[in-house]
Amino acid sequence: MKKTFYTLIVVIALLLIWEGAVLIFNIDSAFLPSPTAVFKEFFILIVTWDFWHHILATLARTMVGFSVATFVGLVLGITLGIFKGLYRVFE
Repeated sequence: MKKTFYTLIVVIALLLIWEGAVLIFNIDSAFLPSPTAVFKEFFILIVTWDFWHHILATLARTMVGFSVATFVGLVLGITLGIFKGLYRVFE
């Protein structure tokens, strides 16, 4: 519990330092946007369909890749289990 509290304090302190540095030194937002600008854009991105469209596309590609790899591994495993000579070649 104590470790979590200290971690939270450090994260908040770093965010405050980041925000302060951007404001005090007038850093260009193209180079280093403030945390509030980042969170604002993140929120806008979350509520639009475009973000979820890309997330779903990525998940679909991941599942297809996992399914293909599982199928190939299963076929190779069964084949090597049936043909002991082939198993010894790949061993």
